[in-house]
Amino acid sequence: MTIKLGVVGVGYLASCLLNGLALSRRGEEVWTCLNNPVRNELDTPLSDIELKLAFDIDGQKIGKSVSDIMQSYYPSAPAEDYQDVEVQKGVCVECDHVVRDVASIWDDMDRGETEEYIRSKMDDIDVLLISATTEPQAALTSSKVYSLYALQEGVSVINGIPTRIAGDEEYDYLARENGAVLFGNDFASGATPLTHDLLAHLAQHARVPMNIAQWQYASNMDFKSLSESHSRGSAKKESKSRIIDVAYPGVDIPSYIGIQYIPPMSGTDPSLKGMPILDPDTKRLYLNIIYRTFAGTTNSLTVTAEISDSPSASVLAADLIRLVDVAKEKGDYVPIEPNSFYFKSPPRIFPSRTESFNRLLEWLRS
Repeated sequence: MTIKLGVVGVGYLASCLLNGLALSRRGEEVWTCLNNPVRNELDTPLSDIELKLAFDIDGQKIGKSVSDIMQSYYPSAPAEDYQDVEVQKGVCVECDHVVRDVASIWDDMDRGETEEYIRSKMDDIDVLLISATTEPQAALTSSKVYSLYALQEGVSVINGIPTRIAGDEEYDYLARENGAVLFGNDFASGATPLTHDLLAHLAQHARVPMNIAQWQYASNMDFKSLSESHSRGSAKKESKSRIIDVAYPGVDIPSYIGIQYIPPMSGTDPSLKGMPILDPDTKRLYLNIIYRTFAGTTNSLTVTAEISDSPSASVLAADLIRLVDVAKEKGDYVPIEPNSFYFKSPPRIFPSRTESFNRLLEWLRS
């Protein structure tokens, strides 16, 4: 069975996912560094996923083959794959954007023509993956436009960014009304699941944090966008901080989340001789949690980590694309359990990741 896929945003995440799918079709092992969360629970192979459609708003990408774009992120990617899929001009509703050469049908067409254009593109796909950069917090955003028209056409949506789509009454209704599955919001692939686990551990031992501080930086486009736009940054921070309220309901815990873009190092820079070149897609994390123990004593947990951002998220996307048919068979179009495990800001968050995972397995096996 073929799962026909469309993607919004052909950047690191989409390129990593597509590269993994191409390698898998060649019989190569793609799970060597990352464990697929439900690897042994799904019968659908990765080879069943076929890319049919790609949207972007970067004028430097539009009109090129997805293969060309993918190789700019992953030079070793098989060149012959995705040559027949051309990057289509997409929708950019937002005014502030870090893409220098924005090309958007929002500027070229009236709203009726925009709707007709987007909905016509949905004829050839089963699932739309939103893997664009984080958007500003606004009543109307690009991801909402894509989701609206996709769900109306019965196309399932996987929302990998913080914009609240799954859990919004209108989009949930459209999913159920049109037999489409809605997964979201914001892939839980990096620091947030780790923080969630630590907070659940502390809460189980009745230890209440006095302060939670997290700082992370990377050199990819998403971090550039988050750093340069206050509204985009606040959307991501809000998504990340929801787990604190779940672990400690009704407790006011001071928290700080710092997100910083660092320009990528160039291997041609003579000043960097002998220094390691940082992968732009690698996220570096510093997390500190201070908590009270007994008789006024305080302890702290400090974590430093390097996380490959896109592979960590694309492995979740690989699961979710194949979970769409499972959800359809169950008639569960906005499923609580997958959303709670795979996303930072789902409609419902459980107190611990362990509970989320066990509920996911129960949902799968029921």
